[in-house]
Amino acid sequence: MAVKLRVLAVDDEKYIREELVYLLSALPEVEVVGEAADVPAALALIRAKEPDALFLDIQLPGANGLELANWLRELPRPPLVVFTTAYPQYAVDAFAVSAVDYLLKPYTRERVAKAVRRLQVLTGGAGEEANTPRAAAPAEEAVRPSGGDGRRQRALGRAWEKIAVPRPDGYALLSYEEICWLEFRGGVVYLHTPGESFLVPGSLRTYEVRLNGHHQFQRIHRHLLVNLEHVKEVLAEGDGTYSLVMDDKAGTILPVSRPQSKKLRAWLHL
Repeated sequence: MAVKLRVLAVDDEKYIREELVYLLSALPEVEVVGEAADVPAALALIRAKEPDALFLDIQLPGANGLELANWLRELPRPPLVVFTTAYPQYAVDAFAVSAVDYLLKPYTRERVAKAVRRLQVLTGGAGEEANTPRAAAPAEEAVRPSGGDGRRQRALGRAWEKIAVPRPDGYALLSYEEICWLEFRGGVVYLHTPGESFLVPGSLRTYEVRLNGHHQFQRIHRHLLVNLEHVKEVLAEGDGTYSLVMDDKAGTILPVSRPQSKKLRAWLHL
């Protein structure tokens, strides 16, 4: 018998929470292990029940759902999160804390079931390997094709060197060479292309490791990781440091820290 997905419903509006619990309980693959109206109650249930996933409202009394999701990322085995809200404008913030899905109220049976299927894939409950990790695989691994012999697989892997970045309606797949720079700002990471910027999950160090050896990505500041192929101009600041003019539409100027300025001269043979 398949193991049920153990979920917790968190919403401060009782009738909405009850409707969500009803829809979840109607799915044979789901076990609702508890419900909470605020963050303290949710935290207590998470510790006591260790659910696989949360259906989590964003606007809660006191600390909100986004803050709770961010705290949960520090746990050894954090539950997966599906955000539930009446406000579409929070979608980018939700995916920045690694949300699996984003449900807009009022709920439908079909939409709740779709979110559950996504959770099952990540927890190994939908025909995946039994040891599938609870967290999603790195983005470039998640979009890499499978099957075929080793040489074909390696060729496909090179062709599919992409990063999945969240959008409100899904994900954009960006090739490494499209990325101009990444920056850590305000507690989150932004990924910039020549024409767009995306709020992305993870840390700057995560992307530094992932992009190591690809397209001349270099750390120029503790908060900046730059693709040198998108540098249009190098400005000498007169104090031994430099700034980089990027080839994005705005011609963004990025500072290079003093320690990294020495390395920059070597990278660019200055």
